[in-house]
Amino acid sequence: MIRLATVFSGIGAIEHALERMGLNSEIVFACDNGEVNILTKDIGTDMDAIKEDLTELEKQISEIKFKDDVNDLYKKQLENMLDTTLEEFDKVWDSIGSIPDRDNSLLTETANKLIQADSIIQNRKKEYKKLLDGLNRGTKVNCKLEELLLLLAFSNDFRDKNEKLAEIGINDAVSELLKRFEEDNGRHLIRRVIDLSQRTSMLYEKINYLSVQKTLEGMGQDWEARKNYVDSLYKGLEQRNKVESRCQAKENFYKLTNRPCQKFFSQAVT
Repeated sequence: MIRLATVFSGIGAIEHALERMGLNSEIVFACDNGEVNILTKDIGTDMDAIKEDLTELEKQISEIKFKDDVNDLYKKQLENMLDTTLEEFDKVWDSIGSIPDRDNSLLTETANKLIQADSIIQNRKKEYKKLLDGLNRGTKVNCKLEELLLLLAFSNDFRDKNEKLAEIGINDAVSELLKRFEEDNGRHLIRRVIDLSQRTSMLYEKINYLSVQKTLEGMGQDWEARKNYVDSLYKGLEQRNKVESRCQAKENFYKLTNRPCQKFFSQAVT
């Protein structure tokens, strides 16, 4: 009898391989965080949200203090990453802000016609509706970004003359809007905003990791306290634990030493 234990995902592949080889096995311990990542934050293409998050990250990193050279060096690297991101943010903010103010009546009218058209599939209609709803959201800079995002959707769907557009009667309108999009260098600006959102998300992960490490170090050798702290970070996310769900679905097969499937969310950070 081969007894299996893992603190990583993927134990099912090992189990299946042993089964195909005709070898008896038993899982005595299994865990998986179910792709739950408590350290990162999903940040969309929203200049106002990015600005707010960068301000929060700046505050967080200023409050973290270490007394050893290794962690102090890591903190310094994060400060440099944050400074570089803030500089890029200011440049992108100014670039979007410099786009000329325009009457958006043609843009909104064209989007509404696409939403109402029978020839446009439902998923695209929902996307246009979502983008249209965001046109007047937030600061002036963010509103201009929302315009670019809607124009990007037009560009991706209708780069060439399109029969659907002819049916709706908006070929000329879309052509004019796409010309505006190119003049504003919209695709390049959107890529820069996406890059900013990814940088900010990465900073969240690194700074949160640093904060967690600081808290754990303060607990010294109290391993029970450390485990309880890490478990608390996953509180409310237990239902996303994949191994637990699989154990429940195949309870008779697992027979985890006659005990319920164990939940253990500790990661390398401990």
